[in-house]
Amino acid sequence: MILHKVLRHFRWRNGWDIKLAVFSDGVMDDPVVHHYADYVLDRPGPSGIYEGELESVRRLAQFAKDKQYTVIMKTAGDIIMNRDDWVQRTLEYFYEKDCRLLSTHWHSNDSWIVGTKFFVCDPDFLLQTWPALRYTAEVEEAFSASIADQYDLKTVVYLINSNTGEADEVEAELKDWRWEHGHRLSKFKQLDDCTPLLTGWFHKTCLYQYLRIQRDIKRTFARFKKARS
Repeated sequence: MILHKVLRHFRWRNGWDIKLAVFSDGVMDDPVVHHYADYVLDRPGPSGIYEGELESVRRLAQFAKDKQYTVIMKTAGDIIMNRDDWVQRTLEYFYEKDCRLLSTHWHSNDSWIVGTKFFVCDPDFLLQTWPALRYTAEVEEAFSASIADQYDLKTVVYLINSNTGEADEVEAELKDWRWEHGHRLSKFKQLDDCTPLLTGWFHKTCLYQYLRIQRDIKRTFARFKKARS
């Protein structure tokens, strides 16, 4: 449901001229996803969060290179930015900074660890620097180290100081772009801005709260069961 709503929100804010590709770690036969995306690239899986991300970004870089795209933006399926034409705004900012990669500091401000939840770069740079690992839980550290092995990281990368969290936690440029990220629908503030007013109200006040309570009950029972075993 989050992915459906995020894709709908993406089209509402950016229109249909922006080419949108969804990379899935696992078979993706969802008709809603295929409706909103220009390309859906899936594979047998899932492989897990870290191996899946490493392989998906490798596929993204090669796909963009093969299609002769000069710049790509990678974002997670549970992120929105609530500004009109935010993709164009972000690309213009990327060009303004004259960098090879635009992303966020990871873990903390001024960490110079490159965040991978969201970034903009050119495909050649990504193909050259994305870590050639099958698995690591430290994807961001591995990516940063790979860049630093080949470049002066601070001259080719522009990183935004923001913890890339929920709507009330972001700062700097992401705050201006009205970034929101959430693993629960109830955490989003403006995800339903593109839906009819009554529908959005019902989802926020009823549906999302029901799903939140249901999730919390399941997690409580799971913890109780684990404690007894």
